[in-house]
Amino acid sequence: MLQKHHAVTTRAIRKFRRQFASKPKVVKTPNQAPPELQATNAQEVPKEQTPQAPKPPAPRLIFGLGNPGNEFKATRHNIGFLCVDTLAQSLGLEFSKNKYSSDYAEFTHNGVPVYIIKPKTFMNLSGSAVRRWLDSTKAPLSNVLVVVDAAELPLGELRLRPKGSSAGQNGLKNIIELVRSEDFPRLRVGIGRPSSKEIDLREWVLGKWSGDEHWPVQHTRQFASMAMKSWLDEGIDKA
Repeated sequence: MLQKHHAVTTRAIRKFRRQFASKPKVVKTPNQAPPELQATNAQEVPKEQTPQAPKPPAPRLIFGLGNPGNEFKATRHNIGFLCVDTLAQSLGLEFSKNKYSSDYAEFTHNGVPVYIIKPKTFMNLSGSAVRRWLDSTKAPLSNVLVVVDAAELPLGELRLRPKGSSAGQNGLKNIIELVRSEDFPRLRVGIGRPSSKEIDLREWVLGKWSGDEHWPVQHTRQFASMAMKSWLDEGIDKA
């Protein structure tokens, strides 16, 4: 009888052990959710995101247009070169660097990189240099200012516009063609037209300044430099 009771007790213990092994006991701590809810809550907790560094500001690009070479240095067509020369001088800069077929100087204005650029591609091919600078710096067209001669304006008159056609100026025409847009600011600097209709306009534009034009040209360069600084400070709408 004792042996039979011992066998029954042994079977009961084995059964209990099997049940215990198949269903592990979960010990809950205070305020702890059940395992199935814990898994759900774990998915809802957002992961910490590493703060991203702010993107650097897009640079501003000022292009003065003209023809390279000493034979063109003092010509009316090169007033764009002369005006950016004056801007650089007023900032204590020199065009000591060369890139993308251009001489250039650089500085920082209110935390924004600024490049003053003189393409050496000749006036009628200025667009190739402008296109390369845009591709390299990723600057938007609104950050570009092109300084160029304007025969339709009297000597000393300036016209700053946010966009527009080339008005027959071949440098602007090539830029518009290669950037596929007219929507970029430009500073047109008046050089005037010849007083006589017998003088060819092309010869006039490529001609050198006369003695009477010396002082007006110097003042024009100063005013153009001030206009470029105003564009940097206030943008195209307030400059």
